[in-house]
Amino acid sequence: MTILDIVINTIPNQQEAWVWFIIPIIIGVIIAILVSSNPLPDKETRSVVILGTKGAGKTSLWNALRGIKEATTPTYQEKISQFELKFKDKTVSIEETNDLGGSDSLLSAYEGLIKDHSFTYFLFNINRLDEKEEINSIVKQLSEIKKIIKKRDSVGLKFVGTHCDECNADKNTLFKKIQKKLSFRKILKEENIHLLNLQDPKDVEIIINEIVNNITDYA
Repeated sequence: MTILDIVINTIPNQQEAWVWFIIPIIIGVIIAILVSSNPLPDKETRSVVILGTKGAGKTSLWNALRGIKEATTPTYQEKISQFELKFKDKTVSIEETNDLGGSDSLLSAYEGLIKDHSFTYFLFNINRLDEKEEINSIVKQLSEIKKIIKKRDSVGLKFVGTHCDECNADKNTLFKKIQKKLSFRKILKEENIHLLNLQDPKDVEIIINEIVNNITDYA
């Protein structure tokens, strides 16, 4: 049970609007610690981790990075074999890992994925930020990531807001919405987040470029 669970379950329904007013504060405390992590992979990065909520696009991103174009289905846990990631004339080797579904029941698997010198992309669906289930899941997952990162060396993290193609707003407007929903006192900065349509190769290329050009070639 998270802090959010406790708050929601102990306050009468008629006061629920007030509860959701303080949610950015709860999440902001967690994010304040996470954004102190490196917002970019670096020369020490040795593995990439993709986590996030249900339906946010984790498997879609893994497939795009590996050049797999088949349709995705909801994932529980699937092995990602080592593969080479290329951008222009540079190539890096991405270590074997797992593609985890967004169920909170998989939180215990985070420990084995987030290693020393790893970089995590945390995905969430921008269109679901008004849903209690989505927000509660974000709190649970970020709390677990925060706990693990504090025990690791040189771990980076970046947020990825997905399904931008389904929004009738530009990225500046979407970023402000995310700050309001998730970031008390605007702790979340633009350098810490991508806003992407994972079905757009140009948007996926932003991630590929970021990984390849910041990691030392260890292929």
